[in-house]
Amino acid sequence: GTNNYLNGITVASFPQGKFRLDQYFKREVDDMRGSGKYLPVISEHEVGFAQDRVFYHCNFKTKKCREHRVVFSIDETIENLAVSDARKKWFIFEVKEYNSRSEDHMDSTYNLQLVDVSGKEPKVIKEKNIGRGSIWTAALDRVFLWHFNRKVLEVFDLNLEPAQHPLGETIKRYKNQLDWFHRIYPHTVLPFAILTGGENEMLLSWDNKRINKLLSLFGKDNSSAQFSFSPDGKWVTFQQGGVMDNKKTCLMPVSDKYPNYLGTPIFLMNKTFDLE
Repeated sequence: GTNNYLNGITVASFPQGKFRLDQYFKREVDDMRGSGKYLPVISEHEVGFAQDRVFYHCNFKTKKCREHRVVFSIDETIENLAVSDARKKWFIFEVKEYNSRSEDHMDSTYNLQLVDVSGKEPKVIKEKNIGRGSIWTAALDRVFLWHFNRKVLEVFDLNLEPAQHPLGETIKRYKNQLDWFHRIYPHTVLPFAILTGGENEMLLSWDNKRINKLLSLFGKDNSSAQFSFSPDGKWVTFQQGGVMDNKKTCLMPVSDKYPNYLGTPIFLMNKTFDLE
């Protein structure tokens, strides 16, 4: 699906091998065109995405799409988002606030906001300043906040309360052996995650009886990024290569039967596309 056409959501499907486009939520809001920051599918009937300061929550069952103004200042934008509790309509937003009084264009603050959008107006339930030089990932019913400049990891539940998880403990155990990284891709079921952004990509597992060390995936000469697990967890796509004209898209099978969970990479094409 895409929101880049006709001020609505266009769903592409291939019934009986034929190409089909269906339009939804036309004229439900003023204008939702122009890409955005996308959530995974919220539920069987719901999708959501953010643009600048607005969050769009669309329900295919009720055929309604609600527009929520999460932040109001022109100095603030939504940088990322995640689902906290779909039933309650609670979502987590990363909000970047630029200091308009500063001459430094990098002078910004970053906050995680837990927001309830079930009412007429969004309600901020909890807010946490995450500083600069940090990244976060919502997965496994947890929020993993990695301060890469300090090599400090914090773990929260989806209500932004302090929590624990074996992945967090494993990252802390190996932090002095880890290169600088800025993405964490945990598998949805199996006990491992892929870390990217350093000199090479690392596989980290919290099944210590099976894998009790850090594993380098491809080595320093084959940098890879934008890992994306399939919904059933049986495949992972990724991009490989450092220069845009030299990048390629690959695929790996994922299974508990492999010693390190990952099978042999399969080359797909000498092109890249947005996998997130």
